[in-house]
Amino acid sequence: MRMETRNKICCFVALVLLVGAGLFRIWVYQDVLQIGYQLSAAQQGSSRLQANLKQLELELAAEKTPKKLIGLADALGLQQPKHWQIVAYQRKKGSGHGEP
Repeated sequence: MRMETRNKICCFVALVLLVGAGLFRIWVYQDVLQIGYQLSAAQQGSSRLQANLKQLELELAAEKTPKKLIGLADALGLQQPKHWQIVAYQRKKGSGHGEP
């Protein structure tokens, strides 16, 4: 009788360990899935931000076109400088930003 009880206990412990290992595996897999979903959402957000950045760069380039700047200057009442208003100078070597 004692051997039979010991076998039942061993089978029960083995069953509990097997169920525990299965539940642990499911728990880990669920975490992996959750992290995968978060990564996917972050990648989609990154793609959207990159597309937005590209659009803003295009808009900035369009705003900097000579035609747009001339139109803006005209709207502000600015005019081309007279020849006597232009001052030219030469920069000495080594005095500029980032130049040796």
